[in-house]
Amino acid sequence: EADGTPDDIISLVDLAKLAKKAYRNFETKGVITSVVDDVAIAAGESRLHPMPAQNQCTVTSSAPIKRIMVYDVLGNAVLNADDCGSERVLLSTAHLANGAYYVVIHHVGGMQYTQTMTILR
Repeated sequence: EADGTPDDIISLVDLAKLAKKAYRNFETKGVITSVVDDVAIAAGESRLHPMPAQNQCTVTSSAPIKRIMVYDVLGNAVLNADDCGSERVLLSTAHLANGAYYVVIHHVGGMQYTQTMTILR
């Protein structure tokens, strides 16, 4: 029984580390293809983080990203990243005003995903 002693706290921290390691080593048979900063990415999916973003946002995908387009709520293109070729792309959002944006992620294989990005400083 845990009673809050330093040994209990150390045991709890060790248990959390073990669980994190087990999660990272978990084989998912194609359902989860990568773990980046503790964010699981399902096959064919993309993630934006952190959210809300401030001066930068990372796009992480299970497949190589070809191009990223960011649009404001009126449909105007406000950011374009071409020839990314990576599964992780860092976008500079420092020039964008606070608000909501649509991020269209084009993968090398032709798949396209749209997600919402919020800028809040």
